[in-house]
Formats: sequence, structure tokens, C-alpha cells
Amino acid sequence: MSEFEGHTGGDREPQLRRVYDLRVRTSGPLVPTLTVLQGPEVGRFFVLEGPTAVFGRDEEADCRVDDPSVSRRHAVLVTRRLDDRLTVQISDEDSTNAVLVNGQVIPGSCSLISGDKLRFGDVLVRFEWMAEEELRYHREVEAKVLDR
Repeated sequence: MSEFEGHTGGDREPQLRRVYDLRVRTSGPLVPTLTVLQGPEVGRFFVLEGPTAVFGRDEEADCRVDDPSVSRRHAVLVTRRLDDRLTVQISDEDSTNAVLVNGQVIPGSCSLISGDKLRFGDVLVRFEWMAEEELRYHREVEAKVLDR
């Protein structure tokens, strides 16, 4: 695997970002997740459990955020196996306010790495691969934050 992977920012020249191949000792497999960092539902937490997940404000969205700046079907996240590892790709579903990954508009689709910041309108979300013990922690925190 190359140390760098191409990432473009709209009409700009391709940019390079470092991709780290981290080996983490966990009690089980890592799971892709999204955590809302900014917007009306701060603290909301989503586990991407199936092969595809829709992010949007539609009642049928897998990752539903009720914010008018988020399109009904803003983006699709696809989890697939590539060689011996899982990857997650995000693609814009012709949303009104675009999808930004680390501040850059994505043209078509983009592979995500842990720590990427995703912007859907006014909503900022962090993508992370998490182990089971981290999932438990985040679910408890989400329950406490949303109970306020």
C-alpha cells in the first residue's frame, strides 16, 4: 500500500494526504462510525453497520440528522472489502450544499480515513474506525448528551 493517496479538492490540482496503516490491538474488529461534532444534534453517534448507509434528513436515512441545511439524501457511505481490509467511500447524492471532506468539496466520491471531518451543510461530523470498547463508551456518552 502506498503511503499517500490522491485527494482532490474541486477544480484544484490533486492534493496528497498521508495515509497511515495503523495496527491497533483490540478485542475485535474495527467498525466505521460517524460522530456529530457541530450542528443541532451534537453528540449524535452512528455506526455504519451495513454495506451502504445514507446520510441525510429523510425519515428513511440510516444516519438521520434533522437540519434544513442537510439534503434529504445528502450522501451515501459504502463499506467494502479491498484486498484484506475494509474501506469506506463517501459520495455526494447531488445535495444542495455539497459534501466536504476536511474542508474540500469532493468530486464524485472519496475514500475516508479515521479522523476525517465531513461537512454536510451546517453539520460537521467525524469519521472514525472504532473497536467494541470505544463503541460502548460512545453509546453511553450519546445517551447522556441527548438526555439533557
